[in-house]
Amino acid sequence: MWIHPEEHSGDLNFYRRYLRPGDVVVDVGANIGQLALGAAAIVGDSGKVYAFEAHPVVAGFLKKNVALNQADQVEVFPLAVGDQNKGVRISNKNSDDQNEIVAQGPGVCVEQRRLDDVTIPEPEIALLKIDVEGYEKFVLLGAGNLLRRTQVVYFE
Repeated sequence: MWIHPEEHSGDLNFYRRYLRPGDVVVDVGANIGQLALGAAAIVGDSGKVYAFEAHPVVAGFLKKNVALNQADQVEVFPLAVGDQNKGVRISNKNSDDQNEIVAQGPGVCVEQRRLDDVTIPEPEIALLKIDVEGYEKFVLLGAGNLLRRTQVVYFE
């Protein structure tokens, strides 16, 4: 998938102004990792980025991009994030940045976890970025404890 270089420039400018070395970022809906890798460059080796991507093929691209960039501070979770721990179906559109959780129809079955049930041990989260094509409410419903430790929630 080709990405225009300026596609996320506003997001990255915000990241540059807000994030600091050593910060912790949770990126829900990381896609191929453009913003997760941008955050990793800013938080550095002393920081951490938790990157969640539900679609298995896209999560594979994310893992490869993290490895190619030697971003050891990025941990990839090939999971959907929501309000319950269960299996869900994600669409399988050609434009992978538009995939979404669907009740029925064509798609791919994936595991969904609540953020509160994923081990994120750091006591403070500088930034929780969410870009999940209309599923934001469910991400937040499963993240009550994490939200209490989070300074800023950033919706794409």
